[in-house]
Amino acid sequence: MDDKELEALLGPSPKSSKQSRKQSENEKNKSLATIIAMAIVTFILWDGTLLDRICQGLGVLSYIIYPLKIFTVFLHELSHGLAAMITGGKIVSITLDAQQGGLCTYMSSKNWFASAFTASAGYLGSMLWGCLFLIAAIKTGKGKSFNTAIGIMVLIVTILWVRDIFPLAFCLLFGLAMLFTGSKLSEDFNSFLLKYIGTVSCLYSLFDIPDDLIFRTVQGSDSHAIASSIGMPFLSVPIGILWMAMALACFYFSYKIAMGEDDSPDED
Repeated sequence: MDDKELEALLGPSPKSSKQSRKQSENEKNKSLATIIAMAIVTFILWDGTLLDRICQGLGVLSYIIYPLKIFTVFLHELSHGLAAMITGGKIVSITLDAQQGGLCTYMSSKNWFASAFTASAGYLGSMLWGCLFLIAAIKTGKGKSFNTAIGIMVLIVTILWVRDIFPLAFCLLFGLAMLFTGSKLSEDFNSFLLKYIGTVSCLYSLFDIPDDLIFRTVQGSDSHAIASSIGMPFLSVPIGILWMAMALACFYFSYKIAMGEDDSPDED
């Protein structure tokens, strides 16, 4: 009986178990470093005007992530619509614009809970989408399947609720691109892309809220809408800050869930 047969019969030796745990820990650290790098790069590229202030002409680099920025707005608006449907309403239309804005027009129940729930669903929904994508990319290893599913979802939503020229063109192209990516490109590339989409979606509020709410006053913002729905508009900024904290928490716990925790003690 050779060593492999003996190990299969008796189980892995303490030495091999320790090596396996060390390898797993290295993979976790590498994955975490990749995700943090994604977040930092996205934060730098998110605002082209900030890059231009650093060095004239650098702002053009922000277009590298432009499709992903528009897609996160799409998820944000879709989340509003789904929340309206959950509370007894319906989606009328979803639109996006080239300046990274969007609007979900919906009919909802006329009560404070439905209004608050639907208003909060934009950023919170983006966080949940991001959590799903991150966990799927890291834990399942089925990036091709999930990216194909994203493409199908985008096309279905487009057919049902998107009518304006820019969002129609973008959603059709993005949906078809995701179908092509999921069917033709490698699993490694698909997993990387899904991980990046998940990171940006999960942290979207960190990129968007400071500009829309904290650094300037926007009465049409989601946090202003939810604060007004409960009769306390002065809470709009604290609500925005709370959403940012929740985004970081979602990001952290998504990673923990995806990677898992090995609490078994080392065997010497």
